[in-house]
Amino acid sequence: MFHSPVHTIFCTNKTDASNANQQETSQFIQRMVGDHLISEFQGFVVEKKQNKLYINGKQQTNEIAGKYLTGIKQEDISVQVFSFQDRLKMHPATNLIQILAPATFSSPCVDTHPKKSGC
Repeated sequence: MFHSPVHTIFCTNKTDASNANQQETSQFIQRMVGDHLISEFQGFVVEKKQNKLYINGKQQTNEIAGKYLTGIKQEDISVQVFSFQDRLKMHPATNLIQILAPATFSSPCVDTHPKKSGC
């Protein structure tokens, strides 16, 4: 197991509420990955601050924010995925699948805030 300064989206020993938040965050990120708005290969930082959506520090339009934030109950979400090259450097012995798609497969290269209990 790797010890890194980042936390995974998929952790254990969570309450039902934090599991629901974790699932909501995961689905939120996967929708943007699926629509090619963000890239797990290049890495990204996604933040939801109330009703605003930021990708790599840039505030998104109301149209984009509305598309992805509709139904999201959490007030604030922050997820960082490091670039493929950074993940290789950080975790050279990690399973290749985790390095290729860290937000999809539990990986130590995904950082979420607020920090999840049990991580």
